[in-house]
Amino acid sequence: MHQLSGVLLCTEHEELLVSSHAPSSPSMLEDLHDATAASGLEPPESAALTERERHLALDIARRCQGLFTSASSKWVHLFAHPVELYRRAAVELGYDLGTRRLNAKEILHDFCEFYGAAFLSKLGIIISSRYRQPLELLNRRLDHPLIHVLMQRLLEQRAEETNTDLQFTRKQIGPIRCPNPYAAHPEDFRIENVARKKSPDGSAYLVANCTCGYGFTFRRTDDRDPAIPIVQSRVRFGETFEREARRLYCNTPSVPFVAKMMDVSIHLARRLIRGQKSKRENKRDPDPTRIAKLRAEWKASKSAAASKALWRNDRAWMLEQKKEEKAAPRKASRGNLEEDATIANEIRAAAAVLLSTMPPRRITNHAVCRQLGRTKTLLNKLPRLPLSRAEMSKVTESLAEWNARRNATGIDAPFPGD
Repeated sequence: MHQLSGVLLCTEHEELLVSSHAPSSPSMLEDLHDATAASGLEPPESAALTERERHLALDIARRCQGLFTSASSKWVHLFAHPVELYRRAAVELGYDLGTRRLNAKEILHDFCEFYGAAFLSKLGIIISSRYRQPLELLNRRLDHPLIHVLMQRLLEQRAEETNTDLQFTRKQIGPIRCPNPYAAHPEDFRIENVARKKSPDGSAYLVANCTCGYGFTFRRTDDRDPAIPIVQSRVRFGETFEREARRLYCNTPSVPFVAKMMDVSIHLARRLIRGQKSKRENKRDPDPTRIAKLRAEWKASKSAAASKALWRNDRAWMLEQKKEEKAAPRKASRGNLEEDATIANEIRAAAAVLLSTMPPRRITNHAVCRQLGRTKTLLNKLPRLPLSRAEMSKVTESLAEWNARRNATGIDAPFPGD
């Protein structure tokens, strides 16, 4: 046990271990050495442990001992690898980025900050700009007992600081049952709308919104039935709560009585009886009249305040407006207008030349562009030049117009491409 990497203290006597300089020899040979002389040549580097470092070192030594004695631990699971439990715990503690990624930079920063470079060096770990062992462990590229122990200790400390009860839940939680006591849901009904959020202290929690109008937050589910959430706070109540509040008030017209029977505050009971929404619900479900006014204001003046309010309360409509703006043709600048007029005159002149050419040829887009010597560039520019596009449409000939002009000349003209 004393030979394990990272073990600085004896778990039984809680004494600092010292390095022995006695040479090893076969067991059948009697080669005795003075223990005092062999271990007292020079003090070990870890001799100067602070009180906090000594506490950490003893905890790490006991955890290392538990690894080899198969001691029971929350990090030992029959169907999950310890690294999978680390990743799940990291997500619960707010180290997640998106749906599948972990915030590697923050994990590494907290790891080094919690243990400190001085203490890690006493464990034989040298911190540098390229140090990545905790991340390699989470990505299953490293499997060292000491790093496992250090990661477990860090996650437990973080859970203690954020008051998080680690449940090792997966990223995707749900579907779950609706805990609304006043909604008559079928037995097989489940809430599909479950989202993960972060609290100001960085810990993760879950928000569920049911079709009955009931919304709540939770961090874990019942141990006996994973489909039943343990409600932490209620954020929406819906019509079912309002109906129950009015029913109770009709029987006993007392707001405190309604609050007591429904286990809510008096202020909330009064609001439910009146059918009023909270500020949070009003933000989530804004007034249609106000939305219409904001839309009109944004269309008229592109107001920054209206734009901000619409992005917050009517995002789908704003996205549609942005798509329409991108699809709409751009307004031509003064330089483009001058270029457009010049090119329109050139198209008109090129068409006149083609009309006087013998034998006659049909006037097409490509014929005009070839006459001007700019086939590809002009064809690419035409969609952005309204005057030139209109002039090109005016001078070009349809097949019937071309046949009529060719018959009028009485000359057997070649077809385009001959």
